[in-house]
Amino acid sequence: AHPTRPPPRPQAKRAKKDPAAPKKGLSAFMFFSQARRGAIKAANPGATFGDVGKLLGARVVAVASTPEKRALAARSGAEIALDRDPAGWRERLKEAVPGGIDVVFDPVSGPLLQPAFRSLNWGGRYLVIGFASGEIPALPVNLPLLKGAALVGVDYRQFAAVFEAAAAQREFDELLAWVAEGRLVPPAGRTFAFDRYR
Repeated sequence: AHPTRPPPRPQAKRAKKDPAAPKKGLSAFMFFSQARRGAIKAANPGATFGDVGKLLGARVVAVASTPEKRALAARSGAEIALDRDPAGWRERLKEAVPGGIDVVFDPVSGPLLQPAFRSLNWGGRYLVIGFASGEIPALPVNLPLLKGAALVGVDYRQFAAVFEAAAAQREFDELLAWVAEGRLVPPAGRTFAFDRYR
């Protein structure tokens, strides 16, 4: 595959895996592709998304389960890092971000779906990326009505290979340009010796 091109068009047959599940190596691009649609001012990212969010003008709030992950999020551009304990979570968020949040980027899902959606400002966007928690929660449909907010599904494969290939290529090229300019430095989770290559 060409190093500067998005993945090739998927086969027409139905995929066996959840098409909404996040894919390694593509997660940062999924956030970048959808961030412009969300008119972001604050977001809930993972590693790398913090730096991408800042480049897009966001004030970045991360949510992670351990102190080590929160420290990584802080090193990756998050201004604020919160825990994932549902008890009192909305109150901690309000204290950290009194002005509220406008966009939630969620590759994990789980028990914080409703508290995070309820915390959106008017006209906010909740981006559903995947379900790393293994849980697919439900959202009362009156909440989007009361918030004037949207629950947005982000399926990168359809975005890049089916419906908006040209836009995906432009944004992918811009993302790579940020890397080439040194404005975006994706963290290396692990490194391996060359003799382990197969």
